[in-house]
Amino acid sequence: MTEENIHMKCIEKYIDLQNEGYKVIHLIGNHEDMILKSRNDLNHRQTGCLMAEKERYILFPSSEQIEEIIDYWEEFYKEKWLFDFLKKCPHIVEK
Repeated sequence: MTEENIHMKCIEKYIDLQNEGYKVIHLIGNHEDMILKSRNDLNHRQTGCLMAEKERYILFPSSEQIEEIIDYWEEFYKEKWLFDFLKKCPHIVEK
């Protein structure tokens, strides 16, 4: 499984478990918050996408690497089901 797919597979597994009746709660963390905020804010998106990819590339990615990053994230932002899922997730759970 590629690094890009592992996050999507985890969330798909959460959804499957919830559909099977398990009480799985995915809490919103700073990465999910960044993804949600950047969906409708181009400046936040460009900064966030490059920050999310900083470990994959050395400090200064080439223009080709930047294009590859942007292409990947443009496809990512088309995943409506993912954003629907994240919008329902709490920041904190009380019992």
